[in-house]
Amino acid sequence: MNEKPPSDLFLRIIAIFKLVKAFLFFSAGVGLLHFLNKDVESRLHHLMNSLHVDSDNHIPKWCLKQAGLLTKDKLATLSAIAFFYSALFATEGIGLYLRKRWAEYFVIIVTSSLLPLEGYEIWHRVTWAKILLTTGNLMILGYLIHVIRRNGKA
Repeated sequence: MNEKPPSDLFLRIIAIFKLVKAFLFFSAGVGLLHFLNKDVESRLHHLMNSLHVDSDNHIPKWCLKQAGLLTKDKLATLSAIAFFYSALFATEGIGLYLRKRWAEYFVIIVTSSLLPLEGYEIWHRVTWAKILLTTGNLMILGYLIHVIRRNGKA
């Protein structure tokens, strides 16, 4: 009977979650690079027209306005940020998946350091998505602290 403890399952789930986030950020970085030398506003307007989105509504109008403000430098910066987060989440995910002790500490440090920013974002504008994201990060943080403390006593 060679059963793995439940912590293995939860750590693997957290690792896969981190790897999915890494993939999404990497994809966003590549997508942003794709638009470096293109008129983002006109492409977005064309996409809205092909999807029959009313560009006079509040949200589509705001999106078009923001797309018009994107410069080559802003796109490059956003892409670099996306690639940075992709590397960060990939490091966390791979380390946790391989059950490396340093990865548990690394995730705790990184997640803890981002909590003030998440708190500020919630304070600035409360949304369910922000609350769920912060709650999820707090649960991951609490669980990893529990795992480290348990493993330290073993």
